[in-house]
Amino acid sequence: MAFMVATYPRGADLQRLYLAVELAAMCASLGCLLVSFRSREPLSLKAVATGIIVSVELAMVTGGPYRGNIFLTWQRAQQILIVMFMALVAVHVASSWRPRDST
Repeated sequence: MAFMVATYPRGADLQRLYLAVELAAMCASLGCLLVSFRSREPLSLKAVATGIIVSVELAMVTGGPYRGNIFLTWQRAQQILIVMFMALVAVHVASSWRPRDST
């Protein structure tokens, strides 16, 4: 973050920097998901939520505002993020209705 503030690029350079940060965060999240899947434990709420977030971020990078000028098409990202938050709320509500183990 300090590097971004200190060098603060403009225009297309700033968009490329945002894309690079987005891709780095997505790679880190994918790594966490892979570790979770390899543990052979049932999927936790955190893993499901992370999967939803990574899927939505992948959609934003491939077909969302990053395909054009993110500063002109950010409304598309806002719509995608609203759908993501609705899905996260639905997963959370559904998990709260699931019976808990008494152990």
